[in-house]
Amino acid sequence: MKCLYIARKDGGKGTQSVPPDIPDCQCPKLPLLRLLLVSRAFYQDVFQAFYSRNRFAIRIHDARGFENFHVGRRIQGTLTSLLVRLNCWPCPRGHEEIGGDDGMRCGICKYDSRNADPAMDSTSRAGDDLLHWWRWFAKGLESSILSRYLDLTLICDVVDRTSGLAVVEPLLTLPTLKGCTIRLGRGTNSALSRLAEEYSLRAQALFIERQGTFPFQRLPEEVRLLILSYTHLGDHRLYPQDSQLLKIVNNKLVNKDTPCCRKCTATRIDCCCPSTHVAYSPTCVCRHLPFALLLVSKQMRADTLRVLLSQNTLEFLQDPIETIHFLETFPQEALKSIRRIHFRLSEDEINEWGKRDYHEKLTHLTQYLNANLNTRQLSITVILETFDVGGYAEDDEDLRILYEIYRDVTRAFREMTGLEDIQFDVGWFIYLEPIMRRAVLGRGVEMGLVREKRPYREGDPPGCFRLPVWYKRGDFTRC
Repeated sequence: MKCLYIARKDGGKGTQSVPPDIPDCQCPKLPLLRLLLVSRAFYQDVFQAFYSRNRFAIRIHDARGFENFHVGRRIQGTLTSLLVRLNCWPCPRGHEEIGGDDGMRCGICKYDSRNADPAMDSTSRAGDDLLHWWRWFAKGLESSILSRYLDLTLICDVVDRTSGLAVVEPLLTLPTLKGCTIRLGRGTNSALSRLAEEYSLRAQALFIERQGTFPFQRLPEEVRLLILSYTHLGDHRLYPQDSQLLKIVNNKLVNKDTPCCRKCTATRIDCCCPSTHVAYSPTCVCRHLPFALLLVSKQMRADTLRVLLSQNTLEFLQDPIETIHFLETFPQEALKSIRRIHFRLSEDEINEWGKRDYHEKLTHLTQYLNANLNTRQLSITVILETFDVGGYAEDDEDLRILYEIYRDVTRAFREMTGLEDIQFDVGWFIYLEPIMRRAVLGRGVEMGLVREKRPYREGDPPGCFRLPVWYKRGDFTRC
């Protein structure tokens, strides 16, 4: 079996169902024993190389774990990467996924999460004992590690801010850390999140005391917008793929169930992404939109919306009328800032095109866009998930409904004037894509090459690419 650590590092494939008796690592045993017997001088070199060039994780479930921890001060001083986890949920091995029929089992090793470690409470006897030994361990690190040498990750899910403060305070006794990641819980808790961020920065000597309020709103408009674009409001092309588009479903921005970026900690198992945990990680690349800026002032709200809508792609996965209702919640000036929109129609919507009266709804939507958005600066992509519908059709006549849907979609977007960029992404009859684009934008548009989503493979149905036999030029331009 492939090493589970390497599998998670590569994206987690093949780690969904692992028996409890299978260890996290299947790598061959290191030849430490034989190397230590070579010579006394080589003995010292082996330890220094082993501990300084590897990443280590310590998972402590109660105070007894520290009592059984026997690592000398000299060895601790050679560590460059260390993760300390004071409680583990949903299982003792630190896995994060929840699964099972009852939703109460670890998704990796099937451990019953009801037997996992509870969140730490500093007022309880168990919590007090755990904190005592954690301070003892931190004191040992204080006297052994070098400044800016150790990258430390501390994970301890707590019940309240008082318990969280008791956990992170020993970090300030350590020499300046090279990096510091802190997690204090699951879910959301703004007070604990601020605490984790503050103590992480303090441990790295990066914290700056607040010295009054910076007059941000007095800056020129172009400077304010430039500064906001460097936050997560801007599209920096560095986010994970799932966070690059702003997906709207049921008139809400979908950002839950975001997968771990696998860069927040060295283990790839113990997630410390601030988007899904009460944590702060300097290395996390997940996107965390600062919606709190919308509540600062009217000017800040206007600037925030302008940057958010102008630098991102809005992807709508919902009924066209709901999309109109969603856009109506924005001020008129903010709507003029929208630059890129994706409309994705699912297979279910395609199958119920007539029942849901989508042609009329889509026409209403395009008329609304034409009246309220700056169409000359707008780029639209229409995605029709029709490949499976076409693949299961018994003959060409069964595919005629797809052709009629493409025709309806094209005619609906012909309602927009001044539009200079639109792309169609269809799953069947792909050669219609440039024809549909030209029908919307006008005769001056180059037909271009057909954009294939994937290379043609032997066995693919030929109808996926060709033009339908009943195609007529006027079908897409006739309103």
